[in-house]
Amino acid sequence: MNLPIIRLIYASQATTLMKPQDEWSILETARTANPKLDITGLLTFDEQYFCQYLEGPRDAVTSLFLKIALDRRHERIQLLDVSPIEARLFGQWSMAFAPREEAFAPVYQAHFGQGQFNPFLLSDQGADFFFRALKEQLALA
Repeated sequence: MNLPIIRLIYASQATTLMKPQDEWSILETARTANPKLDITGLLTFDEQYFCQYLEGPRDAVTSLFLKIALDRRHERIQLLDVSPIEARLFGQWSMAFAPREEAFAPVYQAHFGQGQFNPFLLSDQGADFFFRALKEQLALA
């Protein structure tokens, strides 16, 4: 029997200027731990903001989010959406990454215009559309 799965999308603000090695450390940790928890998703980040889409069993996703919320590398953690889902959007990735760089520029521009990436401006539906567009762009990359 398959357990019901949820998606959880959150935004947060970095507490310090993040360096590329910090980003890769976060991704490496997620890519190692998430398969053990049956969690998949996507992380996007620029120097100031994080936005992450997590999907998997409710208890595992909730537990991971509570752990993430205690991480001192970010603050102003805001849930954008928590919803049951019938199928995973990022099932093939333990943690995909879509940084604000040239390959993903069309998606960022469509959702944030010429201004700075600010995931706090996304509604729950806007966050879902944003991550679906990032997934499409990942498939093209």
